[in-house]
Amino acid sequence: MRILVVSQYFYPENFAINEMVFDLRKRGHHVEVLTGQPNYGFQGIPEGYENVFEQEVNGVLIHRVKIHPRKSSSMKDLLLNYYSFWHNAKKAVRKLKGPFDVVYSMSFSPLIGVVSANKAAKRFGIKNVLHVLDLWPASPVAVGAVKEGSLFYRFLYRWSRRIYEKADMLLLSSPSFEDYFKNVIKTDRPLMYLAQPALAVSPIGEGKMDEQDFNIVYSGNIGNLQLVENLVQGLSLLPMGNNIHLHLFGGGSRLAEVRKTVIEKGLSDKVTIYGRVDTRAVSSYQGHADALVVSLHDDGSPVSETLPNKLLTSLYHGKPILGVIGGDGRKVLEDAKGSVLSESESPSDISKAMATLSSLSKEDREKMGKANRLYYDTHFEFSKLMDELENVLSKFAKKD
Repeated sequence: MRILVVSQYFYPENFAINEMVFDLRKRGHHVEVLTGQPNYGFQGIPEGYENVFEQEVNGVLIHRVKIHPRKSSSMKDLLLNYYSFWHNAKKAVRKLKGPFDVVYSMSFSPLIGVVSANKAAKRFGIKNVLHVLDLWPASPVAVGAVKEGSLFYRFLYRWSRRIYEKADMLLLSSPSFEDYFKNVIKTDRPLMYLAQPALAVSPIGEGKMDEQDFNIVYSGNIGNLQLVENLVQGLSLLPMGNNIHLHLFGGGSRLAEVRKTVIEKGLSDKVTIYGRVDTRAVSSYQGHADALVVSLHDDGSPVSETLPNKLLTSLYHGKPILGVIGGDGRKVLEDAKGSVLSESESPSDISKAMATLSSLSKEDREKMGKANRLYYDTHFEFSKLMDELENVLSKFAKKD
């Protein structure tokens, strides 16, 4: 197949889409990627990429469009970043030579990033298979950026629905997304559950921590939905002299508040905040951790049903998991049988879960870790998910 992949984020940015695309190339397909200049996880456009708009990596042709880099998490920077990719990727579609047999697009937030995928499908007379990682307009409602029922929400709803309806197939990264598309978006597009493969990378560095501590690692966005402040507050409720150490990797809108909470609770010696760190380096810490955290605010909204990619990554590492999550994520952790699940999001319940996890014997924790890795290998192993994706793309590909 000749596959056009549309994704705002791609190599050298650290996303699962990288290995997915390179794997499709290894399977013998011709693959081209329409993406933006790299900037996610960097302070601006990384050196050497400022004027690189056409390149080849691992046999994959990459077409980059100019974007406004996200130098900060300010709303202005983010909106300009999103707008620049939406605007410039649409124009870039006209310059693509083709031919292509199918478009595969991945909808990171915001959804407008895949508009160019629909335009490419129309231009080349082919199908667009859209992999849905985030729900719109439910997502901006969940983070408090938009009020449901407002005029702006209704505008986003109509726009989102048009984008979804112009795709030919919707791959859903979480099982419960099907209800949202049937009952809220009211789409008649074909729907299929296919988890986004875990972002599993080769670790670099030692990533070692004090072996006298019980080391719990959280990695990911630190925003309104991740409950990181609750984790810190939960740790503060444990008796003095406990050996739990919380390691926090990532950045986001709540990072400053998390730092403030650590200081206020006198936990500077119990919580280490690393900020944004290379994903490969984080992988080393995850490999040495005693437990990993998977947390997501559950407010009953469709977004809280999401199966986070970091959950799959945590299963992959074969470690016990501290779960503070509902929806599809909680169901997976319950089935895997390698987690201690907090009864609620309250700091007191999180504290109890931490205490339970740290009190388990090394042998019990090893059994939990093995159970998690077995579940990953059975349900989310990379090549199995890629087999499914390849079959879907083949089904929707243009036949000669």
